[in-house]
Amino acid sequence: MDYYYYTVFFTEFLAAISATVFLYKYKNTALFWLLPLLWFIPINELVCQYIFPRTATGYILYNIYRTAVPLAIIFLVLSKLRKRLNRLIVIVQISFAILLYISEVFIINPLNTFIDFSFTAASIFIVISLLIYFIEEINGNYHSQVNRNLFLWVCFGFLIFHITYPIIFFAQKYIALENEVFILSLNKLQLILSIASYLIIAFGFYYGDTVTTTADGGQ
Repeated sequence: MDYYYYTVFFTEFLAAISATVFLYKYKNTALFWLLPLLWFIPINELVCQYIFPRTATGYILYNIYRTAVPLAIIFLVLSKLRKRLNRLIVIVQISFAILLYISEVFIINPLNTFIDFSFTAASIFIVISLLIYFIEEINGNYHSQVNRNLFLWVCFGFLIFHITYPIIFFAQKYIALENEVFILSLNKLQLILSIASYLIIAFGFYYGDTVTTTADGGQ
C-alpha cells in the first residue's frame, strides 16, 4: 500500500507544480485560487500522515482539509457559472454543505474522529456542480474551444475522484464490514482514482488555457 500512497503524493505535487509553472495562463482569473488549493492538499496530507499521525492535531488538520477543499472546489465552479438558475442551485448546495459540516462537528469529536458524512455529502454536491458546469460549457457558444478549457480539465480530474468517493465510502462502511481483503481492495481503488485525478489535473494545466466566454444574459 505504501507504493500507492507515495504515488498519490507524487501526483498531487505534480499537479501543484504544473499549476505553478503554468500560472501565467490563469493568474488574472478566479482560477488563481487553484494554486494555493493544490499546494495545500499534498502538504496537509503529508503533515497529517507523517508528522501528526492519529493525533488530535492530525485529526484537526485533516478535518480542515475535508471541509475547506470541497467547499473551495464548489466556490470555484460557482465563479465560472453564468446562468442565474445554475448559480442559485450551487449556492443552495454550498449553504447546505456548510450546515452539514457545522452539524457534524457538534455530533462527533473532531479531535479523534474524521468528518465523514459531511465530506461524502460535499462530494455529491461537487459532482452535481461540476455536471452543471459541464452542461453549461457544452451548451455555450464556444464549442471549438471546449477541449482546451483549462478549468474543464481540472473539473474532470476532480470529478473522477468525487463521483466514485461516495460509492467507495458506503461500500467500505456498509458492505465490506470486517472483510479486510475487500476493504484493502477498495482502498487501492480509491488511491488509483486519486492518482488518475491528479494526473489529469496536471495535464490540464499543461494542455489547457483560459477560455474567454460571452455571458448569455444570466438566464
